[in-house]
Order: sequence, then structure tokens, then C-alpha cells
Amino acid sequence: MWGTPQSTQTSRTSRVRTSRMMAVTGTVIRAVITMGLVQTHASGAQAITTHPRETPVAAAPVAPTTEPSVVHSFARYTRPGECAAARVWHERQFWRDQRPDTLSYSRTGLPEQRRTVEAVRSCLSRFSVATTAPWDLLGLGQAYLAAEQETDADAAFAALSRRAATDSVQGHAWTLYQIIDAYLGAAQPHLAKADVYVQQLDALGSPAAVERILAHDTLAKLARARDSVPMWEDELHAALTAAAALTGERQKEYGSAVATFYAGLAELKQRQGDFVGMATLLRIAGNKASGMPTEVSQPITAAAGEVGLLGKPAPLVQATVWVDSSSRSNRAAVGTVRPVPGHPTLLVFTDPSCSDNCYVQHAIVRRLAAKYGSRGLNITYLVHTSGYYRNQLVPPDSEMVKIIGYYLNELKLPVTVAVWNTTFSGTRDDGRVLAQPGPNEIAYAGGGTFLIDGTGNVRLSMTLARETEAIVEDVIASLL
Repeated sequence: MWGTPQSTQTSRTSRVRTSRMMAVTGTVIRAVITMGLVQTHASGAQAITTHPRETPVAAAPVAPTTEPSVVHSFARYTRPGECAAARVWHERQFWRDQRPDTLSYSRTGLPEQRRTVEAVRSCLSRFSVATTAPWDLLGLGQAYLAAEQETDADAAFAALSRRAATDSVQGHAWTLYQIIDAYLGAAQPHLAKADVYVQQLDALGSPAAVERILAHDTLAKLARARDSVPMWEDELHAALTAAAALTGERQKEYGSAVATFYAGLAELKQRQGDFVGMATLLRIAGNKASGMPTEVSQPITAAAGEVGLLGKPAPLVQATVWVDSSSRSNRAAVGTVRPVPGHPTLLVFTDPSCSDNCYVQHAIVRRLAAKYGSRGLNITYLVHTSGYYRNQLVPPDSEMVKIIGYYLNELKLPVTVAVWNTTFSGTRDDGRVLAQPGPNEIAYAGGGTFLIDGTGNVRLSMTLARETEAIVEDVIASLL
């Protein structure tokens, strides 16, 4: 939607940068509060199998804009960091009414709206590197990136780096990480420029271990979203190398991060089809996560349960009712088989009560179906009844009709819907009836998203999300 809303699409995501720490999931919590929107094109990008820093991806052309010129003078803004905030405001104003299932991420990112760029440039017209206080250089550089004035951004960060070199090792390291984070947090991440500062940060050695962990973790997540396998692996190993330098309380503090790095390497092994290596790394991750908070240990435990399915024949899906998008008004014949023999099959466990996260899944499913459906990819949604629909109690038959209508008639998804009629027996302590787990949830380790190859073996198991879309797409392409 670069000035032509009918032809292109974008996405939004908030980046919150707060304090010098890492969440227990291993996700970097950014250091400077700068929430922004990453906008991308719906058409996606080709797989990146070489190291992105070695082969930078060129920016996609921007469509002509028909938006009105920016007239805001930003006279009340007294610090350049506020100009970066202008970017956030403009993007949110433009995209706030967009539904998640109409939006998408590109692997490499695309520029902001032209109106946003013009607004930030207008705001920056009163600032320069020479007249900006040292403590405002980071915000100035971020604003220049938002304004697509890369030369000025480079100058601001270089000046900040020179000043930080006279600081303590910890102060210097933290500043370098902030610069790296700014380059990587741009609408189109600047990998090669960030790498210059990553090398400087690594050269500081053990005293900068925490900042090195944060930097390499950020790069690993970016590589994962792009499915850039060499970079993904390099950065996870670099993060573990940095973590090995931690001692004492710092070692305990970042123990959960270390566990997630091993879990990340395990996921990479899955991406490469090495399920034995994946199981080994998950055992290491599980040992590291032992005694950690549930939010750290649970995903690793769940992944360990799913690894038993990988590389093995997929259990047959069981359903009370089957309906295909090509014949929405008619039930498919009893005995429909999933996974489809001879074709790759994507099984997606879902729930009609799910909103935001599932809208993202629906958007990904639409793109995958459009690109690979004609080449033989089958996508099947697995759903079970629960006794109610949209918080209203309904009979099972009515609920199944409503579920099918939601996915095929309302959302118009190009999928097969397999509905299992849940049985209820026994009671809880409070007297309520217990729902019995369905056969599909039992067979598929609780659910999720599974990709099965044409021979009927499970090839991939992971959450279907924007961060994993490139991985799923590339593995599908390899199976066709």
C-alpha cells in the first residue's frame, strides 16, 4: 500500500526498547523506547540462502504517492529523537484500521509511506550532527534512518561511537549495541553497516559479554525471519560464545537466554532436516532450562515432545465432518484422507475463537495457497467443537455448521476444514463436565502447525507466524 492501497499491503509491529536486559524467552527487550512500524510488501521475497551481510538485498522500488504534502512544522519538538517518534505517529495513523489478515511482512522490509519520510525530513530540518548534544546523537541517527538519509545517519552514529570510545568498556559496549540495534531496527535493516559495529563490539571481549549476547541474538532472530540459514547458525553460535564469558550472577541472569540459543540451534537442525541433531540439542536446551521459569522451559519441553514425529509417518487426521473450499455448501465424502498421498500437506490446528494471532495465520495461509496451491500443496484446518461458539452455548451440529461457515464463507479461506466433534465425560472438582481430548491433538502432540511431505512423513513442526513464514515457505518449495 505504498500510495496505492488497492495493490500493496503492509504490516505493523511494535518494537519496544526499554532496559539493559533480556526477556526469559531470549527476545531482546530494546534499550531506547522507540516504537515503530515495519511495512512490507505482500508479494514476499525469494529465499535468502547466502549471508545477508555478504549479499545485501536492494530496496524494492516505491510506488508513486498520491498523499497530500506534509505541512507540519514540528516547531515544538526540541530533540531529534522526537522526529523518530513522528515516524511512529504517522505510520500508526495511516495503518491503524488495517486488519492483521490483510497485512504481511517481507523478509527484507520495505520503506515507510512517502508521507512519513517527508514528515521526518521536515522535522529534522532544524537539526544536524554538529549542533546535536552527544546524548541525542542516537535519536538523531534513528530519525535520519526513518528519513532515508543514510549518510547523515552514518555520520551521527560515527560521532556517537567516537565519543563512546573514551567511556568505560561497559559504556562503550552499550553504545555500540544501541547503534547496532538502530541499524537493525530500521524499516529496511542495514546489515552490513550494523556488522561494522558488531565487530567492534566483539573486539571488546569478555567485559562486553552481555552486549554481545544482545547483538547476536537480535541478528539471529532477523536471520530466522529471513530463513537465512548461514547467518542464523553463525549468530546463534556467536551468542553462545559471548555467553561463555559470563561469570557469577551474570551467568545465572542469562541462563534462560543460553537455553533458548540451544533451542534455536535445534530449530535450525529441523530446518535442515537433521532430526537426530535436533533431539540432541533439545536435550541440552532442556538441561539448561531446568529450574527456569515456565515460560522458558515449557516451549522447550513442547518441542521435545514434537520431535518424535519428525521424519516419521504422519498420523491420519480424523474428523466428524470434512468440507473443502471448492464445495463450500456440500460436505465432503466420509473417509477423506489427510495428509494427501503424493502431495505436501500443511495441517494447521486452530480455533474460531482465536483472533489476532490466527488472523496472521490466515494471511500466511492465503499467500501460501496462492503461490503453491496450483502446484499441489494442500492446506487443512483442524478444529474441534467445544460446546459453544463465540461465547454462546450451541448444540454440536449447529457449532460445526458455524465453524465451517466462519472459515469458508466468512473468511473465504482456500482450505479444507476438518471438524472433530468433541465428547464430554466425567466432571471437574467444580462439577463442570470435562472435554475429552480429540484424536488429532493426541496424535500430534497437542497441536500446532505441521508440514508433511508427499511420502507422508512429517517434515516440519512449528508455530505458523510472520517470523517463521519464510522457513515454512522455503521447505514447501523444496518439497514440490
